Amino acid sequence: MTRKERPELRRGFTLVELSIVIAVVAVIAAIAIPNLLVVRKHGNESAAVENLRAIANAETMFREGDRERDGNLDYGMLSELSSSAILDSVLGNGTKQGYLFQASYSFATSEFLWFATASPAAPGYSGDRYFAINQLGVVYYRNGAAFPLDTNGATLPVSGAIPASGRGSGGSPAGARGPGNGNGSTATSNGGGAVNAGNGDGGGVVNAGNGDGGEAVNASDGNGNGHGKGNGRDKGNGHGKGNGHHKGNHGKDSG
Repeated sequence: MTRKERPELRRGFTLVELSIVIAVVAVIAAIAIPNLLVVRKHGNESAAVENLRAIANAETMFREGDRERDGNLDYGMLSELSSSAILDSVLGNGTKQGYLFQASYSFATSEFLWFATASPAAPGYSGDRYFAINQLGVVYYRNGAAFPLDTNGATLPVSGAIPASGRGSGGSPAGARGPGNGNGSTATSNGGGAVNAGNGDGGGVVNAGNGDGGEAVNASDGNGNGHGKGNGRDKGNGHGKGNGHHKGNHGKDSG
């Protein structure tokens, strides 16, 4: 009989090797976890802003549709918005994606004023910023202090409040500027600094072009197509032409 050979025992990890692996994992976790928390907080804050805008839309629908069927066109509480099926039930319960929500009509004038807030459920963990919105549709935020639910004057902004970026419920870009009298009221040409504002029926269409040679202003009258080149004192090689873009509808402003 031949003697069977015993299988060799497999060599395991040593204590030193395990310690190195654990140390590497700990370093990776120390770097990754804070970044993940920051990303999560930013995501929750963005969602809170969008949820407040959803509340703003729901308040408008609730009032204009007289969802209470009482003949009074007034705004609603958060629970009323949810029970009217114009706001999702999760948000209607007041907690969603790491934030706590409140909404109420003004007890003084429920037909015209309402107020809503969003606060992190776990400050510093689920979010850092506190948000608020009212009937004007602009979301404001501040750090370190929650907005009290203003059920009287529904006043915004308050001390320390800053408008959040993005669009309000009315569809106007936050921070948008420029006169609203023309269809293309504020435009900058390829020449740099050429602004063409369309006012009235063509009278007063101004094309100011900062060409290489200096400044020139061309005010059209009549239909005022606004093709003032603004070549400046040294011509400037056509810079600052304004190209006739945003001419206030060729001087005939419909606004």
